Amino acid sequence: MNQGLFCVMIAGQAKAGMEAYVRARLLELMNRSRNEDGCIMYHVHESVEHSGEFMVYMLWQTQELFEAHNATLEMQEFKKKLAQCLKIFGRRLLFGI
Repeated sequence: MNQGLFCVMIAGQAKAGMEAYVRARLLELMNRSRNEDGCIMYHVHESVEHSGEFMVYMLWQTQELFEAHNATLEMQEFKKKLAQCLKIFGRRLLFGI
């Protein structure tokens, strides 16, 4: 079943008062990431029931291309900033498809 594609799902809740900031940063990251080598799909979803609850869904050509994206200095800085205002639920989910 593994076609070499790599799927990543991450969900979290923005801290109170930080919803708009988190939304804007996630959408900014989505728009930049969609242009990166190997990115097939990148979507940011916000719960219709719980404001500030987000889910990010990504599909990459390979795990290596995702890891290269994730290892960039820009991503490291982004994750540091977001960690201060977004509580991730559990762990990121990784799937080969």
